[in-house]
Amino acid sequence: MIGKVLDVGCGHGSIVSSLVDAGLSEPDMYVGIDLSAEMVKNAIERYGSARNGKTGKGRLFVDDDFLTHDFGGDGVFDAVILCSALHDLPDLEASIAKASSLTRSNGGKIIVVHAQGAQHVLGQHQANPVMVKRGLPTANEWNEMLNSHNEWGLTLEYEPADARSDRDMKEGYLTVLSK
Repeated sequence: MIGKVLDVGCGHGSIVSSLVDAGLSEPDMYVGIDLSAEMVKNAIERYGSARNGKTGKGRLFVDDDFLTHDFGGDGVFDAVILCSALHDLPDLEASIAKASSLTRSNGGKIIVVHAQGAQHVLGQHQANPVMVKRGLPTANEWNEMLNSHNEWGLTLEYEPADARSDRDMKEGYLTVLSK
């Protein structure tokens, strides 16, 4: 069973089914946020607003800016997932700082994933640097960033594959940061 999850850049909720399959059974344990009201509307239509009979809370989709939205306190999520989203956020370090502040201490996780991999994102960046401002951080870049921001309390638990590597081609991009 996994705990309460924040899905940053949730779009139409594409990872909800995978999270449910992984054990996210209670609907009040998921919050998805996306800038696009249209995508959030589609997510609600697709997954509804299921209610937990014990708590009365429901799965929540929010159309707002992740960096400015008030989630109601620090350490409120067991995991923050950025699925195909980190490279689209305007400030990488501010985004990780915010995710860290929302992740519970002692085992909380920040998961950065892109199914098509780091090389794909680099290709998007090269083709359209206005829309895709950067690639995804390498393991060395993560280590440098985490070392210069001890206040985040994060460690690199799982390093991403290098762009252009066989692993990146086969597995995509995955980084796990732990508190």
